[in-house]
Formats: sequence, structure tokens, C-alpha cells
Amino acid sequence: MVLVLLEKGYMVQAASDGYEATQVFPEFDPDLVVFDMRMPKMSGPTTCAVIRQISQVPIIMFTSTTDRIAFHLGKAPASKKPVTVNPVQKTVSVAPSPSGKKPTSTTLIIDPDVNSRTTIKAVLTRLNQNVIKVSTAAEAIREFKLQTPEIIISEWPLPDMDGFSMLNEITSLAKSRKLSKLIMSSRLTP
Repeated sequence: MVLVLLEKGYMVQAASDGYEATQVFPEFDPDLVVFDMRMPKMSGPTTCAVIRQISQVPIIMFTSTTDRIAFHLGKAPASKKPVTVNPVQKTVSVAPSPSGKKPTSTTLIIDPDVNSRTTIKAVLTRLNQNVIKVSTAAEAIREFKLQTPEIIISEWPLPDMDGFSMLNEITSLAKSRKLSKLIMSSRLTP
């Protein structure tokens, strides 16, 4: 589903279970949520209830279970236990890696677009990376001095200088330290 949506030009944040979905939801702030009725750690109805406490975003819930079919055919079970929900805080800290291991390295993301930063962070967090997100070259240089990341991913055009100029300045600060750099752009530039 993620690949199809990305191909169609949608920005996507995936979660492996209902609990993870409720944790990334506030930061990603999606326009639509799609999930299964039966998920590990937190069911679809419970996940929906948690999201409804903080947002009225449209939700599509799908399933292949027979209890939904029985309900629509008038053969629903007599009653179900009420769902109890613990509220989710509005702020989200960096999620631990799925493996529970310490991050393997630190990546600095420089992009003026908040959605791009959030999407890249979501992917890298799943890859067991510690992530620092900033929107300008000046912020990137300051964070590089403070946190010494091993990887830098930058948008080409930045509000205060281009990505290559920023990387030249950062490379001079890195001295002999190994540093992986990636400049990208979704914008057409000369």
C-alpha cells in the first residue's frame, strides 16, 4: 500500500502496529489514516478511539474478518466489551527503534519542508538512526558542531545558502572524521 501511494505522489507515514500509529500520528499530522481492524499491540477500533481523542481526520478501516460480515448480515454478536483508552500526549519524542537497540549513528536532515523532514526521519528511525531535523544551513552548522552526526542529508536549495556551500563549511569542521553526505532535491534548479 505504501509503494502504491508513494507512486501516486502521496506522502506516507507507515506504522507496524496500532500503538506505533498513535505515537507517530501527532508529529506526522496526516490528512487521512488507513489501517486494518486487527493489528498487533492495539486493535483498529482502539487505535481509532485514540486518534479520535486528538483529531477528526478521516479514517479508513478495512478488514477481512467474518464478524464484520456477520454484523452487516444482521448476525452480530450480542455485545462487545467497551474499549478503554489511555490518552496520547500531543508531543512525540523520538521513537525507539523497532529492535530496541541503541541508534547505530546520527543523521542530520536539512530541509526547509517540514513534511520532507518528517518523512525522512520516519524512515531513518526505523533503520535504527538517531535523527536531528533542521530547516536552514545555519541551524545545520550549529547542530553539526553540537552533535557531530556521521550522516548528512540535505535539500539542495536552502533558505540561507545552497547545500554544496553548506557542506563545504561542514566538511572543513569535520577535519579527518568520516562523514557521509547526500544532497537531494525535488525542485528543478539550474
